Amino acid sequence: MVRLAESGVPQHVSVRGRPAVVILSATDYARLAPAATSTSLASLFADSPFARLRDFDDVLVRERPSVRDAPVFEP
Repeated sequence: MVRLAESGVPQHVSVRGRPAVVILSATDYARLAPAATSTSLASLFADSPFARLRDFDDVLVRERPSVRDAPVFEP
């Protein structure tokens, strides 16, 4: 099975008759799932669409309402 996958023929594996996994050669896997270009979580966030919000309207930020005083119950 591994030799066939290495020669470029994907191997489909089933569990109890249902498709479970596909075994690929390392070359095919590297081609289909290229390595991540970001080296850290910080660089991932820096490249996200949210890092480019230049026209952020701070008026849209909701202010917290004041907390109401607890009711006073008289006996």
